[in-house]
Amino acid sequence: MIERIQQHNAERERAENALRESEEQLRIVVETAPAGILTLDDAGIIRTFNPAAERLFGYSAPRPPGGRSRDLIPGLYEGETAAAAPLSDQETIARRKDGRTVAVHWTVSENRRGETRTFTGIVRDISELREMHERVLRSEHLATIGEMASILAHEIRNPSPASAAPSR
Repeated sequence: MIERIQQHNAERERAENALRESEEQLRIVVETAPAGILTLDDAGIIRTFNPAAERLFGYSAPRPPGGRSRDLIPGLYEGETAAAAPLSDQETIARRKDGRTVAVHWTVSENRRGETRTFTGIVRDISELREMHERVLRSEHLATIGEMASILAHEIRNPSPASAAPSR
């Protein structure tokens, strides 16, 4: 009997150690992730906020847990609950603690445990990406204008025989 109790205690200790290691590994992943990770309850109240989200939004722990997600990302959802948020990828404008806005890519996923629903949001700053996209578009536009100017200059310097013929 004592041997069975000792074996049971040893198995329990191994399981507890494995659980602690798993929890620590998950904590490290969340804390070192380059994207902001937030968890929300059904009312859109922020429950957890990783360091990348702190940097992105300008908050330091323990804030904004307890704050509303719609304060950070206005217009994310229109209903009374976070369930109204789109669960697919979307680009939108977020508001930092200091009031400045930042372009973000936001993904929300729903989690259910019995009757309890929570949501996990992954958010990335895409401001640089948008700026690069705008620069590429401007460059392409300028390149097109340059090509047109080059063709026009060539035609002015070297008129084609058809354009040089007198009109009747």
